[in-house]
Amino acid sequence: MTGRATFHRRMAYRSMVMIVLVAATATACTTASPRMVGTGDAVADRQRLMKVQGAQWVETQAKFKAGNIEGIAVNAEVLAITSLQIPPLFP
Repeated sequence: MTGRATFHRRMAYRSMVMIVLVAATATACTTASPRMVGTGDAVADRQRLMKVQGAQWVETQAKFKAGNIEGIAVNAEVLAITSLQIPPLFP
């Protein structure tokens, strides 16, 4: 792969990640805050939530690399919903 093709591939990847982030943020801002389901232990709940989000990012990257751009929407929705659950975990 030439240097120029590599550059364009990286820019396409960064653009897609930015689109997903904007979509997740927009969804998080426009939807009602879901009720937090947790154990009552803020640290354990934060760790669980961050693991869920980490897994979603890994899946998003794998789908992008495989060319399954449409499949990323599900992961973006999960990220948006779980991001709404973060602020209550930091009283």
